[in-house]
Amino acid sequence: DKRASALGATPTTSATNVGGESQSTVFSTPLDVLLASDRKLFPHLKIPRILEQAFDYILAHGLHQEGIFRIAGVQDEIKALRND
Repeated sequence: DKRASALGATPTTSATNVGGESQSTVFSTPLDVLLASDRKLFPHLKIPRILEQAFDYILAHGLHQEGIFRIAGVQDEIKALRND
């Protein structure tokens, strides 16, 4: 799966598509299943590796992208701006 490889993820499960080819199902697999599979190689994990890798990617490349992280405004200032 191109999305998984972009994050450096190794698919932990696979399925067969219509053409009989094996494909990654990392993006449709329940998180608890991914974690159980990942813990076979990395017993210390608390979250699936794909999530850890996604967070690392966002922190490395997405901090300056609008809308990825939201900082809540001060309610009094928001109300004052709305009333102006």
